[in-house]
Amino acid sequence: MSSKLKHDDSSSIIGTIYQFYVAIDKCFALVDGEKVIIEKFGDVTITDNYQIEVKHYLEDLTDLHENIWKTIDNWLQSAFDVSYYKNLILLTTQKFGVRSSFKEWNSRDKYGKKQILDDIAQKYNQQGKKSERTEKWLNSVLDSTKAAKLLDLLEKFIILDSSAKDRMYYEQIKQRHGKPVLSSNVDDYINSLMGYLLSPTVRIGDSWEITYQDFTSKVRALVNQFRSETIVFPKKYATLEVDNNEINQHN
Repeated sequence: MSSKLKHDDSSSIIGTIYQFYVAIDKCFALVDGEKVIIEKFGDVTITDNYQIEVKHYLEDLTDLHENIWKTIDNWLQSAFDVSYYKNLILLTTQKFGVRSSFKEWNSRDKYGKKQILDDIAQKYNQQGKKSERTEKWLNSVLDSTKAAKLLDLLEKFIILDSSAKDRMYYEQIKQRHGKPVLSSNVDDYINSLMGYLLSPTVRIGDSWEITYQDFTSKVRALVNQFRSETIVFPKKYATLEVDNNEINQHN
């Protein structure tokens, strides 16, 4: 077999699949009136509740990693309405780097979070060698014209680090949500739900929308399908002859 192509996109595909793993996990947490929206306002959105950006990386989450800065910058765009959400979540497979300033992020208020960003930027500006790409993100996020929106955003911004990677997350989904069906059918059950999420049935333009009602109906149908195995009628009874009196009695 030949080696990987030079422009291999497998990591991008894994990231997309992982995004749908997160989506299906959140579908099970929906309540009446809610829906999961994929790739419309961001990676995964739960209406009237929270927005999740999903990242599948192998390297550590360091102070200057674009994962955080690019995510914040996207939320700062004028088209994104921060007030619509109770929480803004960065869910990533990355663990915090040893010297990461973000380790205490979730325990800080919005001013403390802003100070973390300012300190990182100040330290970066003092170093000699700089990356044009990194400088772009830092300058955009800390632009004084966006200061008010940034504080509103930071008040709601939570980092969920060290999320299970793709294969482990899939196993967790099976263990959490596969209990209603036979253990031998769990893979087929979860894979069928994944297929449903990816199907044209729930696709609206370039996004996917799954309502609580539709997902519940699909789960119930699949549980009925996979909670039992096929039963073959015993051959010794297949040719058994009964008279009309027995038929009438059992009817």
